[in-house]
Amino acid sequence: MFRPILLLVGLCLLGMLPLAAQQTITGTVTDDADPPQPLIGVSVFVKGSPNVGTITDFNGAFSLDVEENASTLIFSYIGYNRLEVPLNGRTKIDIRMSESAEVLDEVVVTAVGIERSKKALGYSAEEVGGEELVSSRETNLVNALSSKVAGVQVISSSGNPGASANIVIRGRTSLNENSPLFIIDGVPIDNSFAGSNFTDQSNRAIDINPDDIETINVLKGGAATALYGVRAANGAVLITTKKGRKGGGISFSQSVTFDQVNKLPGQQQLFAQGALSGGVPVYAGPGESNRSWGPRIDTLRYDGDESYRYSSLGRIVGQSDPSATDRRVVPFNNLDNFFNTGVTSNTYLSASGGDGETNYFVSSGYLRQTGIVPNSTFERFTLKVSGDTRINDRLKVSASANYTNSGGDRTNRGSNLSGVMLGLTRAPVTFDLASGFDNAEDEPAAYSFPDGTQRTYWSAYDNPYWSVNRNLSRDRVNRIIGNAGFEYTFTDWLSTSYRAGTDYYFEERTSYWDNNSNEFGTGVIFSDLYSYRSFNSDFLLTAQGALSQDFDGRLTLGHNYFSERGFSNVTEGENFIIPDFYDISNVSQVTFADDNVTRRRILGTFYDGQLSFRDYLYFSFTGRWDWSSTLPTTEVPFFYDSYSLGFVFTEPLGLATNPTFSFGKLRFSYARIGKDAFAYALDNFFVLGSPVKGQTAFGPATSIGNPNLRPEQTRTLEIGADLRFFQNRLGIDFTWYDLESVDQILAVPITFSTGFASAITNAGRVRNTGVEIQLRSTPVKGRNFSWDVDLNFTANENTVEELGEGVPDLSFGSAGVASTNNRAIEGQPFGVLYGTRWSRDDNGNRLIDADGYPVFNPQDPGIVGDPNPDWIMGLRNSFTFKGLYVSALLDIRQGGDIYNGTVGVMQNLGIHKSTENREEAVVVEGVYAEGTVIDGEDVSGQPNTTPIRLDSRYYGRYPFAGVSEASVEDGSWVRLRELTVSYRFPETIVGKLPVRSLELGLSGRNLFLLTDYSGIDPETNLAGASNSFGRDYFNTPNTRSLGFNLKIGF
Repeated sequence: MFRPILLLVGLCLLGMLPLAAQQTITGTVTDDADPPQPLIGVSVFVKGSPNVGTITDFNGAFSLDVEENASTLIFSYIGYNRLEVPLNGRTKIDIRMSESAEVLDEVVVTAVGIERSKKALGYSAEEVGGEELVSSRETNLVNALSSKVAGVQVISSSGNPGASANIVIRGRTSLNENSPLFIIDGVPIDNSFAGSNFTDQSNRAIDINPDDIETINVLKGGAATALYGVRAANGAVLITTKKGRKGGGISFSQSVTFDQVNKLPGQQQLFAQGALSGGVPVYAGPGESNRSWGPRIDTLRYDGDESYRYSSLGRIVGQSDPSATDRRVVPFNNLDNFFNTGVTSNTYLSASGGDGETNYFVSSGYLRQTGIVPNSTFERFTLKVSGDTRINDRLKVSASANYTNSGGDRTNRGSNLSGVMLGLTRAPVTFDLASGFDNAEDEPAAYSFPDGTQRTYWSAYDNPYWSVNRNLSRDRVNRIIGNAGFEYTFTDWLSTSYRAGTDYYFEERTSYWDNNSNEFGTGVIFSDLYSYRSFNSDFLLTAQGALSQDFDGRLTLGHNYFSERGFSNVTEGENFIIPDFYDISNVSQVTFADDNVTRRRILGTFYDGQLSFRDYLYFSFTGRWDWSSTLPTTEVPFFYDSYSLGFVFTEPLGLATNPTFSFGKLRFSYARIGKDAFAYALDNFFVLGSPVKGQTAFGPATSIGNPNLRPEQTRTLEIGADLRFFQNRLGIDFTWYDLESVDQILAVPITFSTGFASAITNAGRVRNTGVEIQLRSTPVKGRNFSWDVDLNFTANENTVEELGEGVPDLSFGSAGVASTNNRAIEGQPFGVLYGTRWSRDDNGNRLIDADGYPVFNPQDPGIVGDPNPDWIMGLRNSFTFKGLYVSALLDIRQGGDIYNGTVGVMQNLGIHKSTENREEAVVVEGVYAEGTVIDGEDVSGQPNTTPIRLDSRYYGRYPFAGVSEASVEDGSWVRLRELTVSYRFPETIVGKLPVRSLELGLSGRNLFLLTDYSGIDPETNLAGASNSFGRDYFNTPNTRSLGFNLKIGF
């Protein structure tokens, strides 16, 4: 499959002989400052031949080969006046460009690769430059988009190397899948998340090297994505990678980043392991109790018995015990001592060049990351080759191939008895998990006894040092993304293009738990194989030109073919025979083996048209017909359409050159977009079941298929305005949108007497309404100094308006924590937190029993929180002084509840910081429950006055993780998301060195965090990239990072 692509790339790189006599034009381009500064990236091309061109380099210099009959060069640069310069026989041209008071006609990439004038768009689309992505120094591309685009919310699952990140555009619209479509150079790619209750797995966008990216364009509304049909109902992320160009040269960059834990839950430091006995706190040693309700630590001593297997300091005894020595017991700081300083090294080398007719680009990158958790790693090697060549004036061909090898070692987390954070945060402070070793992860004696069993404080919980050595998940992915295509111009008004692309990867994953680990009670190994491949082709025929003196038109007709195939093979074995050899060949029995294949095919035809009037009024319309293999076969395909209007009202009002208000545009769009069903939703089928009398057995799937399914459909309405003031020194972009998603494809629960658990049907309606505001300003712009401010603000209101008949709610994945989960409930925001709650009266007062304790009914769960934020905002301040650049990005989130199950369990065990007040009497706010009698008096409804202690008698009355409502906290934050400081050395220094450019930099992430959340960094998610969000249950903490960067151009 890839041989033709590689062959075409090779042909492109060989170059071609010139077809006509040529001359070389050289020169420099600077601004009109005093002294003038070079302009980097100015487009220089021959008038009448826009494909014959180049761009200026780091010094503002250019070199362009033109035919001898060329008469005029055009210089174009965003924010500056366009210049046409006659050659008049000259071969050297030096020019100065002045800033424009108007908004230049920027070109952006839209759906199916169609390029549009930005001012002509009737919908909102935002672009993020490659340099802005790279400056964040994020391993995962999705994380690099955080706080940079209005309407986009990104949540990282944890600070582990290679951890997943979830991206949602304009709220969650589907009760199934809400990830946007990712597209690289016109090729749709897979960004799936394998998911796991045990380890942080990656979403597959992590395979993309941010250094290879030129721009990312985020398409948000239905009018922007309708041409993609059923694949882009959740929005689209269009990635354009770097291409070859004349004068490109060689670029080398190296960065080293250091990561540390940025926030941890507090542990109490006053009380020892143990429990109440007869109302008196009594010490209980390792294996005797998993709680920390023991005596005060300052009353305890060591007995000095060096033979004690749990500690060379001896047993812990009371200070009056005859065996007590003078050595006092002091609390161990297990949390801080466990985590390492992670290191990320990223090396990147690229080369580009060509003669303008034939161009090439080659790059390679290697990233290695060691995590804050010992023995956790992630690696990524990338190789990219692309080229294009102009065969003649009419035909241009291009090809590209990207190879990635990625993977790492993942450690356990979450609701998992072998989880690192579970073992750390539950450990009593009187037990040294490291057994006195400085590098305990490298010392088996720290976490195991000579007989191979674990050294831990409680038999059901793994020692974290044991877990990072004996319980790991290793994965390795090989992936290639490639495309090849051509563009052909028939006439000046008619052209065509074709692009074919593929995405293929193969993943090997092995996850194992030692025989003496606790999660499974025996040794277990999962040996998994995954593969994915897709093929996409797009054929476009475009006609454009002037219809009259005032009207211009453009119409594109297209055909799309897309197919994908996923395969998985899972083998499970138990009980390792040879110790410390974790392979499927070393188990006493293979307990499970199965494979699965999913296929999907989509055929689409579409049109995309635009009418413009005098370059200020634009009407655009699209339509697409789709046939999907996951939907019923019909003679009439599913149709999706969109309509948008852009009106640049400052043009007819003659304000284009007004120094105060030079540009104003109004936008309006309406669209219908759809989504097809998941695989195998139409029919009933059989699945592998448990063996019967030693024989393989199959049984019907638990869901009834539906051969009459309709596609999900989302109707979108968008209204916006783009206003620019003071010669583009101030710009405000406002968008209001409304999205209504209907005919959700759901597996609706049905009575088990049918023989099934659910039936697949169309039901449900979800609405998202929101506001997006973008503000860009340059408060100060001088000869050598400038200050830029960029702000993006998003407020989204989400409501599940309707579910299926007889379906009161829909539960999303629990990721191992069933007591508190996310649900869709009619009339409530999407994914509300649902769990146990306090009993309350009609006025909302908590009910208190006669002993002073709050009342709760485990059989009456309900809504306990809303994880959706009220609003989010990103605020960037950038300062430039000569070659010095400083940028700071603030990330602000208001609202969004988080279930802090970690703290709930820590309180139950008596290890959380808040339990240090256990000896104090408190009165819980509330009123006495109905029927409460105290001292013979009925006090029902009266304010509670009975004091209690918040000790083990309090927490022991409630579930192990506490009442869900009590563990829900506000997840608001203010954080310094990014800090960038760089210095580009001037020509006076670089000119003396054998390099073209030299830049040194400093970068930081999450350098400060302000939040009232009592757990780890509230940017976390137990279930990873999924519809289940806003839950923290022994998640791995996030990180703050500081890095150093070097970039050299040759």
